[in-house]
Amino acid sequence: MCVRRADSEAKKGLIAVITVIVIIAFAFAGYNFYRYPAMFRNLSDNSLSDSQVEEVRNEILSGSDIKVLVAYFSYTGTTGSIADAIREKTGGDLFEITPQNGYSNVYAESKSEIRGNERPALTDTVENMEEYDIVFVGYPVWWHATPAPINTFLESYDLTGKLIIPFCTSGGSDIDETMPTFLNSCDGLAVYGERRINGTSQLDAWLSELGLTGEIRQSQPKQEETAVQDTVPEAVQEESTKILELENLPAYNYQQQEIELDNQGQRIYGIAYIPDTENEKVPLVVCAHGLGGSYRSNEAYAEQLASHGIAAYCFDFRGGGGSRSDGDTTEMSVMTEVSDLEVIIEAAAEWNFVDENKIVLLGTSQGGITSAIAAARHTDEVSGLVLMYPAFLVSDAVHEQFDSIEEVPDSFRFNWITAGRPYVEDMWDYDVYEEIGNYTEKVLLMHGSADGIVPLSYSDRAAETYEDVEYYVIDGAGHGFSGSDFDEAVRYIFNYLQEIGII
Repeated sequence: MCVRRADSEAKKGLIAVITVIVIIAFAFAGYNFYRYPAMFRNLSDNSLSDSQVEEVRNEILSGSDIKVLVAYFSYTGTTGSIADAIREKTGGDLFEITPQNGYSNVYAESKSEIRGNERPALTDTVENMEEYDIVFVGYPVWWHATPAPINTFLESYDLTGKLIIPFCTSGGSDIDETMPTFLNSCDGLAVYGERRINGTSQLDAWLSELGLTGEIRQSQPKQEETAVQDTVPEAVQEESTKILELENLPAYNYQQQEIELDNQGQRIYGIAYIPDTENEKVPLVVCAHGLGGSYRSNEAYAEQLASHGIAAYCFDFRGGGGSRSDGDTTEMSVMTEVSDLEVIIEAAAEWNFVDENKIVLLGTSQGGITSAIAAARHTDEVSGLVLMYPAFLVSDAVHEQFDSIEEVPDSFRFNWITAGRPYVEDMWDYDVYEEIGNYTEKVLLMHGSADGIVPLSYSDRAAETYEDVEYYVIDGAGHGFSGSDFDEAVRYIFNYLQEIGII
């Protein structure tokens, strides 16, 4: 009897242990199903092998006309900022992957999409995908996987023969966690060099490892000095640039506010950086970006201004490229951008946080030439003008590319964008220096001594044209100011604003 009781107790104990193990196993599976919604899907990886990828890569990099697309999905703007910087460093085009329906509850909806292997519809398509050789694909890490819009994008085109380079932004998860879902949409594709990027300071080393440095920037034959010499737009300042402590200027918190305007039935999208000054009206600096740029291009300057009591408005020109504003790059010209600035100047005077008597234009590269023209046409409304490496070479550049106005096609490759006839027609017989001198208030002009895109001689001539100008050549700086060059430019800006009575 004692032996049987012992056997019975032992069996009960074993059953209890097994039950506990089963419960733990189900709990663990349930937890993973919740936290890793893609884990139990039947994921495939039919991408090319390492040796096949290397063959594709070598063939592309051996070519003389390499075109780059930087496609990205960004929910908070972080991935978009990194994508914009990659676009700048590679001379590529920018494309935002945007789902049609957006997200009202991103936490739940994104998990449902990933778990259900959904392919949400997108708002836009890349019309000329066949032209690109290298496609960067960027995204945040959601639920240890790629966001579903990325899979929609990858499966919407024939990417065979292209080099696909994934990158992600994440505070903790590595990109390796996302590769199973990414590769699930990459049958027969060459996927290479994936990396998590936490800041633009990491980009140079990564691009160097990929073998994608200066050589890929020249998508057209090198032109003479008077033309745009390198297919890389102005430098985009790093997000979260340190706010400088400027003497005699108080520090402010600031808020961002989306403001959209209308120009000829088309939308102009922008973000205002508004210092918290207890409803006191403040000066406004309108920040105009360069060719192919966006509202993000000058955000570091906007942050500096707003942190010291000056509002700033960063916007997309219509047809500016990679833009949230309406219009296409083939419809854009310097003069359409001047028109956009005129709409902004008029509207800004009515904004309840703006001192209408203290509106300043700040333009970088092509935004410089448009700002200079707009200021010359609105001398009473524009209280100050800041020009950084302004692209006063545009007329010379289009003459360099075409022998006559008759040979200009409806669309053509102009540096790092696809432009159209209006771009050439508006500048063919136009002398910018004849007009900009009509602005007689003091101008701040800055240019880098090592600018490889807009030669210094164009700013030298502008300095001679303006009646009252402060002209600074920043030693060693290129087409765009970063690091200590950026700090130097910011100090020049604030000194200038104090001299002209804006602050």
